[in-house]
Amino acid sequence: ISRANTMAMYLNRVAHRMDSPLSYFNVNDLLIEELALMERFSAMKNISFEKNLQKEIPSVHNNPSLLQFAIFSLVNQLIEKLENGSVIKFLSYAKGEDVEIHIASAGPFLSPDEVFDSGQISQILNFASEKMEANFNQTVSEGEYLKNILIIPSKKE
Repeated sequence: ISRANTMAMYLNRVAHRMDSPLSYFNVNDLLIEELALMERFSAMKNISFEKNLQKEIPSVHNNPSLLQFAIFSLVNQLIEKLENGSVIKFLSYAKGEDVEIHIASAGPFLSPDEVFDSGQISQILNFASEKMEANFNQTVSEGEYLKNILIIPSKKE
């Protein structure tokens, strides 16, 4: 019952995020909710999530529903492309007034071309980044894993 209550609370928050396009929100709370909602999809492929989220991260003033959609799109694509038993790692930390999110795939190596082969995910992330005035980039760490980095600025009111 507790898990069902938590999931209902997360779904309610997701539904109401679109009520105001710009608001203050905690990126870690958004990540925790998003990953809880995507857990079932990842479990079907035995893909696990590892979180290393900085405590007491500052809230940012930006578009939480757009960020949530961008993260969902990226993580969903990684789940589809990664092999069973892989890991997706999430890291967040404050960078001045901004918050930086790293989403890295650990498992058999995926190149950016493999993840973004359809072009649709690139369009989604580029659109979201532009609207949020965020920076999105990818790096390949020592040829071992693909790291996707989102820097979310706190927009002025």
